[in-house]
Amino acid sequence: MRNTEVVLCAMLVLSSCASIHGEDAARSGRFEFALIGDMPYDARTEKEFANVMRAMNQADLAFVVHNGDFWSDGGNWIEQPRPELAQQRAPFVFVGGLAPCSDEAFVDRLRLAQSSSHPFVLVPGDNEWTDCHRAKPRTYDPLERLAKLRQTFFQGEQSLGRRTMRLTRQSDDPRYAKFRENVRWSQGDVV
Repeated sequence: MRNTEVVLCAMLVLSSCASIHGEDAARSGRFEFALIGDMPYDARTEKEFANVMRAMNQADLAFVVHNGDFWSDGGNWIEQPRPELAQQRAPFVFVGGLAPCSDEAFVDRLRLAQSSSHPFVLVPGDNEWTDCHRAKPRTYDPLERLAKLRQTFFQGEQSLGRRTMRLTRQSDDPRYAKFRENVRWSQGDVV
């Protein structure tokens, strides 16, 4: 099953399990959220991700968490389709879209996160920085990409998204000043 189908199925299951909505949910302290990750990886999943974002924007969610890997690890990405790969049905080859780890990919993924009508929290995965040393068509220094990631996604004390929520960052403690990506927050009685 493709990643998008898994995400959509999970969203449907979560929404069908919810029996309390609106004011009743607020009084009971119940809330719903979306957990997504490992997408978009290539041109096809960039289009699918836009559909996932639209569906989440229409849902009554307290927040959205993306658990990382906003693009493929770069080692399996190719810019253009290659017929020999299609004939071999090569697994895990990601074709087209923005090049993994590129500045353009950072800007695009920030735009996607900011398009969320709900507070959007990115928990970075290895593909956002660690794996950038093998990205194609160009490799990057992972520590430089980590600095770019922190600069792009983890400024201020608010989540991403059109509606934001306050985050507590590990970097609030001077001993961990550079670890802005590590966050926690409260929703109702849950931290």
